[in-house]
Amino acid sequence: MRVEVLTEDPSGPSVRHRWTLAAPRLAAYWIEVGILPVEPAEVRAETFERAADADLVVIHRKLFRFPDLHRLMRVCRGRLVFDLDDAVMVRQSGRKRQGSFFRSIRFLRTLRRSHLFLAGNKYLRSRAPGRMRTFLRPTPVELDNYAMRDEWPERGTVIGWIGTESTRMYLDAIAPNLAELCAARGDLVFHLIGPEPGNWPGVNVIHVPWSEKGEAAALRRFDVGILPLPDDPWTRGKCSFKALQYMAAGVPAVVSPVGMNRDVVEDGVTGFHADDPGAWVARLTGLLDDRDLRRSMGWAGRERAAEHYSHEALTGPLAGVLRRTAR
Repeated sequence: MRVEVLTEDPSGPSVRHRWTLAAPRLAAYWIEVGILPVEPAEVRAETFERAADADLVVIHRKLFRFPDLHRLMRVCRGRLVFDLDDAVMVRQSGRKRQGSFFRSIRFLRTLRRSHLFLAGNKYLRSRAPGRMRTFLRPTPVELDNYAMRDEWPERGTVIGWIGTESTRMYLDAIAPNLAELCAARGDLVFHLIGPEPGNWPGVNVIHVPWSEKGEAAALRRFDVGILPLPDDPWTRGKCSFKALQYMAAGVPAVVSPVGMNRDVVEDGVTGFHADDPGAWVARLTGLLDDRDLRRSMGWAGRERAAEHYSHEALTGPLAGVLRRTAR
């Protein structure tokens, strides 16, 4: 069985974690996965032709205009699958995400022409029409790439975050809380993996440029990982992958209780939820001061990631639904 995944960014993190890393495991189920680009627009005709004989064609995150979607349906005789791990039906306006009429139309049009919707979380799945065939597929974390830390200092000194330029803005809301903690604890530092730091007075930042090879080692240096988010239509569609990375590395997470964060991080078990400035300071302080709590939550997070969100846990069910859809 052959599956071709059509995506805007074949080397991007989303397709890498959802399909590239899954491909060797799907091969054990006799499912061959190919990744094909749809950008720039000039390559689409060739991509559609290459995908024409596939048993399934997966549209990954892309909202095609109607002529391209119609051409894809005409050329690709295999069944269409729509795979989504972000709320692409909303648009960005400044720092806010809000509904977009044209994006919503393209989103619903793609769903109605697909035989299966692979939704990264419950919120995304809830946006599908009632009779749509859906399958809940969180973005899997590759546990083999993350080793548990072997030392747990008595006093935690590193709060960390990993992300991209587009998500760095979510740190602005808690920067004053981080500055307060840095002022109270002279040895506290904030490790930022990925983009350049923002303008956060009083926050002792250590910038760690992201690399695929160095990512796991950088995460292991965290004593606590954070994932702050506002509550809006865009963030409800996020798949909490940062939290999963922390948990895979055995790092307790403090997260905003928004969208999938509520499901991934068990409050008081694998980390904490924090929904106001006082809660952020209290939860971070409690973890930094309690080595046994950090260690127990780290192990619990690793076990939860392995049981519910790893490739080992998720590949078999994915293979099953893909085969049923291709019949």
